[in-house]
Amino acid sequence: MILSASVCTFAEEPGADPTPRVIETSDGVLSIAAPSETWEVTADPNYWFAMTDGMNTITIEHLANGESLPAVAVADETYEAVYQAFVSTRNEVFVVKGSAVRAEALESIMRSIGTIKILQFNTKTAINKDAPAASTLSIRPIDKTYYVIGDSVNIRLGCSIDDQAIGSKDYGEEVHVIGAVQKDGVDLGWYQISFNNATGYVSAAFLSETKPQGNSAKSSAGSSGNGNYALDSANGTQDPLGETVIDSVNGTQDPLAETVIDSVNGTQDPLAETVIDSVNGTQDPLAETVIDSVNGTQDPLAEVVIDSVNGTQDPAA
Repeated sequence: MILSASVCTFAEEPGADPTPRVIETSDGVLSIAAPSETWEVTADPNYWFAMTDGMNTITIEHLANGESLPAVAVADETYEAVYQAFVSTRNEVFVVKGSAVRAEALESIMRSIGTIKILQFNTKTAINKDAPAASTLSIRPIDKTYYVIGDSVNIRLGCSIDDQAIGSKDYGEEVHVIGAVQKDGVDLGWYQISFNNATGYVSAAFLSETKPQGNSAKSSAGSSGNGNYALDSANGTQDPLGETVIDSVNGTQDPLAETVIDSVNGTQDPLAETVIDSVNGTQDPLAETVIDSVNGTQDPLAEVVIDSVNGTQDPAA
């Protein structure tokens, strides 16, 4: 139980009754000591409990935890001073308000409110505002085999990660999907499946209609059917056979490939044995000719020089 009001100590009023009269609510849930013998319980349709001495009032509202709370009470033309307190448990809230026509009467009202005792706890049930109403959830029928595309995917008692896991399925295993969970006609991203002669729920993110390749979700990530390709970090371009990386930034050659794509012009020798570089004229290790676009320098093993100005061929070639 949490009492939001601070504990106050008051000087005993001259002539005050040392044993104030304790009043219980009609349902026996709560008790409160009356400020004086002149206070009586009164019926007020706006409150769960109310008492008055003919001028000043103490009212109590009994709400389920999660219900909207009333606005903060403040003094007005009728009451010079108002005191408000909240007493709550996990399931219920008591909103207590003391109103004094004259400010000096507020002290005895506050003392009375401080004597409140809960005699029966949890007579209301808390409201979970985040939980969807059961009436809004439905199942869109499906009767199909799906495959698990995650490692050790949980099967849950309900369609939420907060629901208890009742089992799991491994990568590539089959599951029989019998429906998709919907709210107001929109899929929520959970499938209802048959599991151990009962029903369970699996996140749709971990199921596929297509059987996955590989032995696990980790090993299959980023690989093709033969598991031999890599993806370029800039454009992600993939050779159809999965053996070449076309890197638009550095012209990096895939270890399994036989072709280098030049990073400037992308020129490719048909036999994959020569790189024609428009900047430095770098020679491919297997090539016998360098075509230098700047100086026309002859490769030691070559017999032909291409001049970048006139394109003249060496007579000895």
